[in-house]
Amino acid sequence: MLSIKEGPVSIVQVATTGLDNRLALWNGIEAREHFPASAQAFYFLDIFKDASSHTEVAGVELSLIDALQQLCYVWPFASGFRMNAYRSGFTVSTNFQSNAAVVRRELESRAGVSSFSASFVFEGEIVLNYSRPPLTSAVALCKNAQADPYFKNMMRYYYLATFEDLAWYIHLYKIRDVLLDALRHSPSAPKKKVKRKLPEFIQAQLNVTKNDWNHFGQALNFGYDLRHPPQGAQLASTISQPEKVALLQLGFTWIRQYGLLMKYPV
Repeated sequence: MLSIKEGPVSIVQVATTGLDNRLALWNGIEAREHFPASAQAFYFLDIFKDASSHTEVAGVELSLIDALQQLCYVWPFASGFRMNAYRSGFTVSTNFQSNAAVVRRELESRAGVSSFSASFVFEGEIVLNYSRPPLTSAVALCKNAQADPYFKNMMRYYYLATFEDLAWYIHLYKIRDVLLDALRHSPSAPKKKVKRKLPEFIQAQLNVTKNDWNHFGQALNFGYDLRHPPQGAQLASTISQPEKVALLQLGFTWIRQYGLLMKYPV
């Protein structure tokens, strides 16, 4: 079992009733969310799957971590705030501890059926205002993403862009490229080849303005080919923090508009 504690959180819809949901994910994995009846409190999420022998523990742990990562990608679109499985910085490291080794030894000794747990805690300084109880929407969005690789990649790039590393602006820029490819292959796309500039059919379907589309590309491109690795921190440093926030919001809005167009629960 993987467990995460987010918050403190405010969820207006369940402030008086609390929340205790358990849902099936995929491949035998289940998830449970818990939030007490309170104006604000910590939100708990558990992801779990049975392991029947010591030989299964490592594989089950990897499948749980992968499921958690998929939930992290969609979490901003399900709750309004991101959820991170890893700490950001110049190196990437896990932000959780696993007792898989302990469980494996126990199973080796008694050959029973059990699960294992790993936990990571985010102690927030501010209250996160969740737009709704997130798990049901998050699971649905994960399944949408599994069937729609364009949607999955856009959310993944947005998630990666929120980290403070040297490549954040490349991840953010790629959202526009993936969005263009997604709509270029949609049934409503015109038959002629779509150029990188904002096509009218995208503007009409997603309510994207030419100014925003062009500014997004110009601000993040720096005149380089962003299909290749970053060439140094000095490139990203030309963008101020307020402008970065505005660009991230644009990327988020475009992904959400695409999700609404596809009738996904964003």
